Amino acid sequence: MRKILLFLFTLILLSGLSSTGFAAVHFVSSGSGTAHEPPFSKEDPSESIARAIAYASPGDSVYVQTGTYNEHVWLQSPLNLVGGWNADFTATVGRSRIQSPDLTEYEDRPPIQINARIGYQGVTSVEDELLIQNFELRSLGVPAAGGGITGSHEITTTIDNCLIEGNAVELHGGAVKLFCSGNSRTTFSSNIIRGNISDILCGGIYVADTNDGLSPSVRFINNMIHGNNKSGIYVISNEGTDQGGIHVTLINNTISGQQYGLYLNPYLFGRVVADVINSILWGNTSYDILPCTINPTPEKCLRSTVRVGHSIYETVLDPEMIIQDQGGNFSDDPLLEDDFRLSADSPAARKGLCDLYDGTRIAPFTDFEGDPRPKNCTLRCTEYSPASGECIEGFYEGCAIGADEPLPNILPALLLLLIN
Repeated sequence: MRKILLFLFTLILLSGLSSTGFAAVHFVSSGSGTAHEPPFSKEDPSESIARAIAYASPGDSVYVQTGTYNEHVWLQSPLNLVGGWNADFTATVGRSRIQSPDLTEYEDRPPIQINARIGYQGVTSVEDELLIQNFELRSLGVPAAGGGITGSHEITTTIDNCLIEGNAVELHGGAVKLFCSGNSRTTFSSNIIRGNISDILCGGIYVADTNDGLSPSVRFINNMIHGNNKSGIYVISNEGTDQGGIHVTLINNTISGQQYGLYLNPYLFGRVVADVINSILWGNTSYDILPCTINPTPEKCLRSTVRVGHSIYETVLDPEMIIQDQGGNFSDDPLLEDDFRLSADSPAARKGLCDLYDGTRIAPFTDFEGDPRPKNCTLRCTEYSPASGECIEGFYEGCAIGADEPLPNILPALLLLLIN
């Protein structure tokens, strides 16, 4: 299912027009690539991702065959970098591995570095799009920060279906360290982030705004974040106003096995707004949610707004009581299997928010592996008309909480068939 969805998604992306006509597609193969200059065709692809990107124009796509690529990739323009392609580039069948080499103590770099700034390298507005999809990212050395991805951007960036595992960094962001400028929009979707190490505060994903008083937004959808040291997601705002600061939204994530699950830090005059929906934050040894740092003060906590609904969490450090309960939360053990999967008997299996009463979809239609989530959920009415008795307010419930949508338990039905 996921392979079909990714293939269709990629075709849709490529159907758009660039400023000079149809966007070009550049092909890369670690096994058969020999071309040193464009065109990098299916028949004669490049052997280097970095070389193909160097020749790509804004809006182009770079298709990367499965295999291992020992290099450092620098992204400065809006483009679609899509890995996992099969031998003849007809379908995506997995992930491509980029591993940056072990150099020296001061020269180690992560596999991918982003520097997409408006006014440079063909970037014109926040609407420009950068896609990184279907990669396994591993740094063989020890970079300063961001073991899989590091850098900054002020455009619309999506990191999808990537495995970032087993990296180590000296500072922040064992998996990812990303500065989000201006009104940029960042989405992390269907990624596996696990076993990464940071010497300071975040072995998982570190995101920050950049002192410009604007409002970047970061969405986390269908991610499995497990077993990174220190924190799973660390969000820091360096400067904010009533309108500024950084806004993060978590929908259907599973965050477990860190010291801190979600760590929010409205640093100095920063402001953080966080909405947590349909997410599991469980088994993080100190706290599942830190709404305003490990050393909260009234001044700092006033600059955090945290809303949590239809989620499972147990331990929080919230002396100022800033977490706003949006309903549907509970603290029952979700009975995680393999650190992130749900069994059909898990209490999280059917308690998620599918749709609002007006039909607005909240849960993704698929889980992090592409398995479908329910579309016809159960109406939970919260308000009835005094005159007619009809429901006038409520929500639809019945999909899973967390990144994984479990398979239905068909054993009772099979036993019933056998008995009859």
